[in-house]
Amino acid sequence: MIPLPYRIFNRAKIEKVTADKQDWEGGIERLQQAFSQTGGKKAFNEHIEDHMSAITTLFQAFQRPYEFDEVLLEDDTVRVSRRGSADDSEPVEKMSSGQRAALGLAIFMTNNLAHPTAPPVMLLDEPVAHLDDINTVSFFNLLISAATELDRQILFATANEDIANLLKEKIGDSDDFKSIDLDKAR
Repeated sequence: MIPLPYRIFNRAKIEKVTADKQDWEGGIERLQQAFSQTGGKKAFNEHIEDHMSAITTLFQAFQRPYEFDEVLLEDDTVRVSRRGSADDSEPVEKMSSGQRAALGLAIFMTNNLAHPTAPPVMLLDEPVAHLDDINTVSFFNLLISAATELDRQILFATANEDIANLLKEKIGDSDDFKSIDLDKAR
């Protein structure tokens, strides 16, 4: 026979997990509904195709040296072609984690800057974690331009003091930018 406290604990845990699962399923259903209301996969692919040159340009800016020639959408799959390579394009899975991070940032930035209904706010949490130093500086240059020239409000979070200090140095003395240091929660 199973002791009573053990049975109660398991029942409570099962009820909690069941409730969490229902919440997640509801969230997934709402996301799928929103996705289909905005045109679904077809509209998403058309948007990506319409802005592929901007994605390629930003990807190249975040990924130096210029190893990649073009970002492509082929058969609903994002692929890249390497500069100077006679081979066909290759899947993103063959890229390094840093290269994939740079591509992800390029797609995110393009979507935010080009989408007519995107809010003029960007929330970025450790966006340069997989970028090397030169690509981090390139990304910071774009963020500063987006904030000053394209009127975007950017919230940039990092736990890396070196990255925070580098961004502060790139910005310099400006009343347009604010830095807030938060203590770690204990």
